[in-house]
Amino acid sequence: MIQCRQLISFLQNTMFAGIRSGNRQLRSWITSRSSTVSNFFSTEGPAGDCFCLMDAFLLIAGTEIQSERTPKWTYGRQVRIFVNGLFFYQSAVTALQMFYVGYGKNVAVDFQTIFMITKIVGVIAVLAKWLLLMFQKDSVCTVLNFITSNRVKSGDDAHDELPQKQFNRSACTMMRISFAMTAANAVLLFIPSEITEQALGMPPPLTCYGKLATRLFYLTSTQLMFLGIVPKFLSNMVCIGMLIMGMRCKLEILAHRYKCVLSQPFVNPEIYFSRLEQDVREVLNQQMEYWRHFAILQTLVEKAFFIAHFYAMYSIGSCLFLSHKTGFNFLSGTLVSLSVAYVLKYYMWCYLVDSVQDVGDSIGDLIYEHCAQMPYSRKHHSQYVRMKSSLVIIWMNTRTGYSMSCMGMLEITTKTFVSFLNVVYSVTMFLINMV
Repeated sequence: MIQCRQLISFLQNTMFAGIRSGNRQLRSWITSRSSTVSNFFSTEGPAGDCFCLMDAFLLIAGTEIQSERTPKWTYGRQVRIFVNGLFFYQSAVTALQMFYVGYGKNVAVDFQTIFMITKIVGVIAVLAKWLLLMFQKDSVCTVLNFITSNRVKSGDDAHDELPQKQFNRSACTMMRISFAMTAANAVLLFIPSEITEQALGMPPPLTCYGKLATRLFYLTSTQLMFLGIVPKFLSNMVCIGMLIMGMRCKLEILAHRYKCVLSQPFVNPEIYFSRLEQDVREVLNQQMEYWRHFAILQTLVEKAFFIAHFYAMYSIGSCLFLSHKTGFNFLSGTLVSLSVAYVLKYYMWCYLVDSVQDVGDSIGDLIYEHCAQMPYSRKHHSQYVRMKSSLVIIWMNTRTGYSMSCMGMLEITTKTFVSFLNVVYSVTMFLINMV
C-alpha cells in the first residue's frame, strides 16, 4: 500500500514537473515569437524600411529590381517563376473568355462583351507596365541607388534626417496600402457571388473536364488573380512612386543647402563673394548630379504615365458603365471601388509630380530673392555681375527643370487631373447612352 502511494506521488510529481516545464517552454516560445513579430513591424524592423517593403511587393509581382539596400530572397527565383507563370496562364484564359464571349446565357451579351474587352485591355496594360519595369530595370536601379546614397547633403545632418524620415514614413504608408489592396482583392475574389461567376466564368474548352477540374481552373484563373495580375498592376505605380518621393526628398535637402548658402551674413565684400562663389559651385555640382538622375526618372515617368493615362481613361468609364448596367450587387460594388482606386492612383501620380515642382519652385524663389537683395560693391563689380548671372541662370533652369510630361502630349499636373475627370465623364455618358 505504501509503495502504491509512493508510486502515485512520484508519477504526480513527474507529471506536474513535465507540465510546468512545458508551460515554461511554451511561454518562452510565445514571448520570443511575439518579440520577433513586434520587431518586424516596428520602425526599426524590416516592415519599417520602405525599400524592404517595396522589394517584397516586387517579389510577389514577379519583378527583380535589386538596389544596394534591398534584401536577397532565398526562394526569390522560384516565387517569380510561379507568379509570372500564373500571370501568363490567367492571360491565356482571359483571351479564351474573350473568344467565347458569345456563349454567355445569364448575362447580356453587350455587357459581357464590354466586360471582356475591359478585362483584356487591363491584362495588356498590366503586361505593358510590367515589361516597362523589366526593360528599364537598370535605370530604376540607378535612380534607386542615388536615393539611398549620401551624395546630396545640405551640410546640416540634423536637418537632412527629417526629410529622409518623412520620405520613409510616406513610402511605407504607400506600400502598406498596396499590400492592403492586394489582400482586399483576395478577399473579394474568394467571396461566392453568382453574378461574378457568370461574368468571370470559364470558357467552354475549360468546362469539359468535370466539375472538380472546372473549379480548379476557376480557382487558378480567377480567384488567384490577386497573385498573378493585381501585384503586377500595382508594381509600376509602387516602384515609380517610390522613386518620385525619393527624388523629392533629395531635392528638399538640396533646397536647404541653397538656403544655407544664400543666407550668409555680409561682412567683408571680398570674403563674401569668394565664399559665396565657392559654395555655389559645390552645391551646383550636387545639383548637376541630381539633374542627371532626375532626367532618367523623367523618362521612366513619361513612359509609365503614357500607359496609365490612356488605360485609366477607358477603364474608369467602362467600370462605371458596367456597374450601372449590373445594378446594385457585389460585382457593381467591386467595379465602383476599382474606378475610385484608378482615380486616386491618377491623382496621386499628378500630386507627386506637382510636389517635386513645388520644391523646385522654392529653390527658384530663394535664388530670385537673393539676387534682388545681393549687396553691391563697386570694388568687386566683376564678381558681383558674375555671381548674379550664375544665380539667374540656375534660377531659370530650376523653374523649368522639374516638370514632367506624358510623352510631350500634356504636362503632368493636378490641372491635368481635372481635365482627365472631364474625359472620363464623357466616356461614361457615351457608353451609357450608346449601349
